Amino acid sequence: MIRDFHLSDNPDDVGYYLGWMASSFCIAQFFTTIFWGSISDKFGRRPIILIGLLGTAITNTLFGFSTNYKYALITRTLCGAVNANIGIIRSMVAEITNHSNHARAFSLLPLTMGVGTVAGPMLGALFVRPVDQFPGLFKWLNNPALTHFFQTYPYSLPCIMGSTFCLAGAIFGYFNLEETLPGKRAPDFEERFNIPRPVHSTVDETTGLLSTNKQSNYGNGVLNAAPVKESKSTYLAAITPDIQKVIFSYVLICCSAIMETELFALWTTSDVTSGGLGFNSKKLGTALTISGVGMMFMQVIVYPRLQRRFGTIPLFRTMLAVASVVIFSQGFIREFAQRQMYQALWTVLIIILFVKSATVSVMFTSSMILVAGHGANSNKRGFINGLAETLAAGVRGIGPALGGTAYSWALSAEYLPQWLRWQFVFILVSAICFANFIESWWIREPSTPKQPLNQVVIIAKTVEQEEASMAN
Repeated sequence: MIRDFHLSDNPDDVGYYLGWMASSFCIAQFFTTIFWGSISDKFGRRPIILIGLLGTAITNTLFGFSTNYKYALITRTLCGAVNANIGIIRSMVAEITNHSNHARAFSLLPLTMGVGTVAGPMLGALFVRPVDQFPGLFKWLNNPALTHFFQTYPYSLPCIMGSTFCLAGAIFGYFNLEETLPGKRAPDFEERFNIPRPVHSTVDETTGLLSTNKQSNYGNGVLNAAPVKESKSTYLAAITPDIQKVIFSYVLICCSAIMETELFALWTTSDVTSGGLGFNSKKLGTALTISGVGMMFMQVIVYPRLQRRFGTIPLFRTMLAVASVVIFSQGFIREFAQRQMYQALWTVLIIILFVKSATVSVMFTSSMILVAGHGANSNKRGFINGLAETLAAGVRGIGPALGGTAYSWALSAEYLPQWLRWQFVFILVSAICFANFIESWWIREPSTPKQPLNQVVIIAKTVEQEEASMAN
């Protein structure tokens, strides 16, 4: 799409414009994710999820009708502004699971990403420029208006198809998605999911559980108290040092992942003379599909077993180290393209894509488990995940622009050795992964969560007996 806008006569400048295009989505998320997360803490997860799906369906369709860079940038930014579903879905998963099944539950989230990574590139590569890809079909249809429409908007069909999935998800969610936020759940929610029924009270670590607070009542065997107005300090207290370290690591993961994703598309479709692989849209789609299959395999079959055997933190650190090596090595595949050794190129590329997608899925899943584990006793899950996604959106916004600019700069830096010009961006992303590996040694495993003091269930009979003994 960027190349079709003909923004520059220099093909190496495509990386600069592509970087800012990818960044616009994340920059919008940076300014809106905490808002959506906090709103979900107040009004519930379900309505915000549905708003995000509908908003994405609308804005993604508009993006497909872009005919110039300015319009594409605006619609891509709007798509990011209405989309905060990742953090909210993590909050929902955390609210219906505990430490015993976090690994399996959170592994399903990257699995859905893997399914999308398989289906998305396939559909995009198959249906982009439909008039050029299916000339026989349009000749048979003999509809000049339809042909002219898809010639004018060659990227509209895959975007419309993607929006259809979002719309279907919104319809399905409206009828089937249950609210998970305590206080907004269905009356029988805890019983069906075997979750202890939470009671929100003002009891905290400095207040005796059996306090004779006159505002308390013991109706139905549950201790209730008057609600307190939440302050900024309440939100700040939710961000413990452990959560800060995990969020920082998650931010570095997002930065390296988004840079690698955008640079992979740019690098593989660049000319062989510029250090690329010379792929067309179909070959790029095939490569991304292979990556998605590797991610799905890791999430469904491998990750839960590895997590149970080795633990979250050791597995997390190992994958960070492996990722730094694999990403550094990836750029040297260009040697096969330059020698026209295409069978060797695809063999090595498939191996690297499988390993890379496996490491990425493990890193993301592990960070989700660590955030959920360290924030298990907090009633600000939406805020915590919203903060994590806000900071992640910030680096996702900077990452593609930084990567694209670095890619274009390195190719034009004639004072650098040629191998370094072609390898520079891979060294940069690999260094970020290695820095994250170093930082991970300050992260500890979450302790087994205890039932938080502000969510205890007290049997009225026990309370009455205690009060009677105190009175005596």
